[in-house]
Amino acid sequence: MIGTGRVSNNPKKISDDFRAEIPKHCRRTIEVSGLLAEYSGAHDIVIDPATVRNLNHQKEWEYLYTYRKYNFLLMDGSLLAFKLRDPSNISFTFLGCPYSFPEDMESQEIGIIMDQESVDNPAYVRFDYAPSSYRKAIHPAAHMHLYRESPVRLGVCSIIGPLAFTQFILRQFYPHQWNDTKHLMPSSSPKTTRIPASEWAREDSEELHLHTRIRGIHCT
Repeated sequence: MIGTGRVSNNPKKISDDFRAEIPKHCRRTIEVSGLLAEYSGAHDIVIDPATVRNLNHQKEWEYLYTYRKYNFLLMDGSLLAFKLRDPSNISFTFLGCPYSFPEDMESQEIGIIMDQESVDNPAYVRFDYAPSSYRKAIHPAAHMHLYRESPVRLGVCSIIGPLAFTQFILRQFYPHQWNDTKHLMPSSSPKTTRIPASEWAREDSEELHLHTRIRGIHCT
């Protein structure tokens, strides 16, 4: 379960509220954990889906790193990218580095990085909200991808924000850093909003899905 604070149901305000979390709360959370190598300064990332659609994990990472299509570079080379410009097509990506990342890698050229040893099965998580693609009990409007090349979409019954996604990533992939520093994390509740009833049917609730809580109001 992901516990969160609610935001407006106005699409533009949702996007603005989510975007505001990135430079303040997301950045501070990653800094406190000791995992921040670089904050790009971007509040939104523009990625052409056609450019990355047919790339494998390694090539997608190389593209995002080379063209700085990320919000945060972590100390192990993993990337966090938040795409929020279109409120009806939100996407948050956590892309594990496919190479063994040297300690001073944030200053290295991509060619030097690619000479490093490859990592087996680097982590990948992506949250998408794409209501135009919704199909009841088949293609959830909001969903998680847990592997780059997998067609599996795990439904999420709310639209989560960047801070909720960041906290989820830190808890799951960096548990030691999370447990050691969570008492120092920003106290602000991560934002989320309920998916419209037209995008979350009873059949979706009966499927395995991620359950979120919005100020005590549970998904049905």
